[in-house]
Amino acid sequence: MLYRISLRSLFQNVTTNLGRLSWDLAQINNQMATGKKVNKPSDDPAGGATILNMRTILAGVEQYNKNVALADDWLGNTESIIQNMKNLVDEVSVVGEQMSTDTYQEKNLDVAANEVADLFAALVKMGNAKMGDQYLFSGSRTDVQAFSESLLIQDAKTVSTNSSSFTGKVVSPPTSSRTYQALANVPVQSKVFVAEIVTDGGVDGGSMSKVTIDPSGANNGVVFTSDTVGTAGDGIQIEYVNTGAGVTTASVTVPGPPPVITVDLAADGAGNVAATAQDVVNAVNSNPGTSALVTASLAPSNSGQGKVATTANLPGEDAPGTGLFSTKGGIDGAATYRVSEDGGKTWGTAAYTASAKQTAIWNDYYGRATLVTDQLGTGNEIIFTSKLTGEQGNDLKVRFVDPGAVSQPLTVVDDDPSTGTMTVYLATDVTGAVTSTINDVIAAVNAGSNLVTADKVDVKSDGTGLVPAMQVQDLSGGIANVTPGDQGVKISFSDDGSALRTGDRFTIEVGYYQGDDQDLYLNVNQQTRVKVNVTGEEALGQAGATDNILDALARLEFALRSYDTEKIAEELPRLDQALEKLTTQMSKVGVRLTRNQFTYNVLDSTQVNSTERMSRIEDLDVTAAVAELQTKQTTYQAVLATTSMITKLSLVDYVM
Repeated sequence: MLYRISLRSLFQNVTTNLGRLSWDLAQINNQMATGKKVNKPSDDPAGGATILNMRTILAGVEQYNKNVALADDWLGNTESIIQNMKNLVDEVSVVGEQMSTDTYQEKNLDVAANEVADLFAALVKMGNAKMGDQYLFSGSRTDVQAFSESLLIQDAKTVSTNSSSFTGKVVSPPTSSRTYQALANVPVQSKVFVAEIVTDGGVDGGSMSKVTIDPSGANNGVVFTSDTVGTAGDGIQIEYVNTGAGVTTASVTVPGPPPVITVDLAADGAGNVAATAQDVVNAVNSNPGTSALVTASLAPSNSGQGKVATTANLPGEDAPGTGLFSTKGGIDGAATYRVSEDGGKTWGTAAYTASAKQTAIWNDYYGRATLVTDQLGTGNEIIFTSKLTGEQGNDLKVRFVDPGAVSQPLTVVDDDPSTGTMTVYLATDVTGAVTSTINDVIAAVNAGSNLVTADKVDVKSDGTGLVPAMQVQDLSGGIANVTPGDQGVKISFSDDGSALRTGDRFTIEVGYYQGDDQDLYLNVNQQTRVKVNVTGEEALGQAGATDNILDALARLEFALRSYDTEKIAEELPRLDQALEKLTTQMSKVGVRLTRNQFTYNVLDSTQVNSTERMSRIEDLDVTAAVAELQTKQTTYQAVLATTSMITKLSLVDYVM
């Protein structure tokens, strides 16, 4: 059976194919115009996902390259500056070696001292180098100048081993008053002050007596806090009196201990009390007599606008009808602390009270001769400190004697105070073996010697190590004519009321460095971070450390101005240590720069591989596209021509 294809079906089929050819031609033209085979996800769904992934990788590589470039700049600048620092220390070493030979006149030493001072200033300037607006050596405090030419007092810090019950803060004076005033006759150098609690007790709120007077609980409660620490503040009494006067005043009468604070309340014309709690607070705190005894404040959750009443017959008074309220609750003996100015090696004899007020601290042992025993091994040494000031203590001597007897008790004898020899006769057991421990010797010396005091060098040591015999050793280090006390160092304990425990420690650094010890890192790929900075302490040494380079230069300048060739010679090994420190830091920076170059290579390889993979999917083969375009155009023209012929109408079409 014959089927006739209708003209309509034929036309629709031809039109559809022409449309498909037109779309193909448009696609090829678009690809040739953009140079991309894939211009949108629908062009190649599977390939599009790969392209997006490659673009993410390439964006990450671009950012990592920026990070590596920044790290290179930072490390390169740091390496260059450290090299300059090394060159400067070399210059200082040459000056020191020349001036330590006793062949130069005093005027030559003066010139050398000026040169060292100039090199000191140049070293500080190098330490304050910046990249852009960031200081290279300030740790994470990149907006803070790393070094100063003068010693500054840093923030006080709590030591991590402190009592967990103490949660308050320890603060130094404000920045404006932190310039350190060193003694005039000793070399200026950095140091670490240590304040150590020596008796348990409260601090501020916990050691201050208080009383709350709250006549009716209607916004009229006042808290009176004694300004005297411990139980000494318990006896202060407060009373409110209505005298019918029209002005709120405060007066103090002291018929005998304890003092009584009488608050004369303001009253209206009818004699009724008009004074509010806030009026009472203002009156007490503004009067020098009363404010020296107590501090008044509004009770918690109290507006202070409520009117008060006379205290006679109020609940809580000391005795019915007296109208007196006594402060109470002071802890007997607020915490006291001692101070060391050499990081805990020697301690001052004065005891200070931990209070809310800034208290100047110093170590009156400065300039005293010391001896650190070294026959016991690391962590077990004892330090002996002369009780004689200055160079007088340099001639003191200490020895440990094994008496060779059995059951010998531990004794301490100042054999000859005129020559300054202290002998420790060690204890022995029934076999004749020495049984004296570090703690035993320290306790016996401190109780029995008029020449020296003793202490552990390592505070973490338990002091139970046995002490062997020791030949006579001299104390040394005392400085002649030293006025005790460093100036300008202060410490404050916060008012949080918690207890301080014996052994708690707080440190205050005095130094040239103002940055911190934090490291700065940059991500250079998904798995790797690189440290880009060298802190000022890593480069030039920590406050009070023996390898602090700025300290070495300061001491060398002092020795030159003092014409002391022995002291000049003492600094030469320390300058060698400084060169070694700087060389070590340069090596570390060099390693990081080398790793950066390797990272560059890895990132470059990743970029090339990702780009090639994306190109294979996304980029257009222009030659093949041109050939395909020509083929499509020829086909399109042929279809058009064929269509025009087969769709011509005839008489038969009309008949049919």
